[in-house]
Amino acid sequence: MARIGRVRRLRRGEVLSWEGTSVATLLASPALPAGTYSSMAPKMTHFAYMTGETILQLSTIGPWTITYVHPEDDPRKKAK
Repeated sequence: MARIGRVRRLRRGEVLSWEGTSVATLLASPALPAGTYSSMAPKMTHFAYMTGETILQLSTIGPWTITYVHPEDDPRKKAK
């Protein structure tokens, strides 16, 4: 059985989310509505895209990090 790294609950808004590294699969997937629960295994590669005001609740045990598939997309590394 795979360990669950994070559990997320979409509290408000809609989110498009899909496992993998292809935006094409993300755009072809249905939007998840508010109230949706999902889980992600540790180090799972996935995309998420939100439109409008969105509140996403993440729960995890222990430390975790965000690693961008394309490091140039990481807003923490943008010039200030």
